[in-house]
Amino acid sequence: MDTDFIYLLCLGLCLCYGDEDEHEELPRPSISAWPSSVVKCKSNVTLRCRTHFQNVTVTLGRLHNSQYQLQTSSLGKEAEFHLTNLQLEDAGGYFCTYRTAFSHSWSGQSRHLQLAVTGLGWRLQEAIKMPSSLSGDWEVGAECEEWRSVRGLQTGCR
Repeated sequence: MDTDFIYLLCLGLCLCYGDEDEHEELPRPSISAWPSSVVKCKSNVTLRCRTHFQNVTVTLGRLHNSQYQLQTSSLGKEAEFHLTNLQLEDAGGYFCTYRTAFSHSWSGQSRHLQLAVTGLGWRLQEAIKMPSSLSGDWEVGAECEEWRSVRGLQTGCR
């Protein structure tokens, strides 16, 4: 009878210990752009998300657009998202999150990467000034480009 009690006690402790690990906060991933975070219209860019674990599910999201989510599984500690034929509307802030097979929640967001899309035409550049409280969350400044035509103001890549 004593061995059954000890067995159940050890099993309960092991299960509780494993449960604590599942609820620990995951370290934030990092994000980078290749070849650059400033790219021309109609070009391609690869956004790379680096995590602290292998074989995880990685999500790429956009700031101010909760509908935008790309998801992939990583074999190693890095996941790649290939963005092709970029247009002006693809410019903006991107971030990564991930989760492991054993975690029930997602990691915190990576630092935000600001993707700028440039092209030919009349250029209006505006530096975005961010509050000092957000300055540590951004990697690159942003610029806005717009083109004028005979019919009025148009945005897009030619």
